[in-house]
Amino acid sequence: MFDQKQIDAYCSVTAPADLRRQVLNMAAEKAERKPFFQTAGFRSLSAVAACLVLMLAVTLPNSVPAGPEFSLDGSPVTAEAMPLPQSTQVAALSARTAPLVTVPLKLDLSEETTLSVDRGALTVVNPKTEDVLFIGSTGTVSKDCLLTWSISDETRTPCTLTAQTADEVCTIILAFNADENSWTIRCSVE
Repeated sequence: MFDQKQIDAYCSVTAPADLRRQVLNMAAEKAERKPFFQTAGFRSLSAVAACLVLMLAVTLPNSVPAGPEFSLDGSPVTAEAMPLPQSTQVAALSARTAPLVTVPLKLDLSEETTLSVDRGALTVVNPKTEDVLFIGSTGTVSKDCLLTWSISDETRTPCTLTAQTADEVCTIILAFNADENSWTIRCSVE
């Protein structure tokens, strides 16, 4: 079929030098290509993804609704007992009436909360409109409010105000400290 002369002629054919160089460069470039996960673009994308994960980890715990938080004269009511200001204790108006303790509290909340007291009465007011939301020993609120807790000072026994949400119970404990001859307030969260 092919004689030796034709075979020699085929083998003697060479590509021009420029074309040969281009073909060899293309082969070298193909061999040097790295997989995408080894490129700078992949490292940049993975750094962005790590930042997003970190941002979510920081913001998600903070987006969980906080339970009810009480404050008295701008100071948060905490687990440590703090004395009530003297202005909250009203002297008896006459010999027939017992002294009255009135505790003005601010309640910050993010969900519906049921308020109840074991002694005394609550007057709950919307701080923006000054509308009375309820008066009594039990009621429900769903936004920040101001409340006044009025208690007869005759027995000086501890009393509680309970704020219950779907997830937690916050109890405000009002107790008389005989050593200091004053009332103290503290908070307990369950």
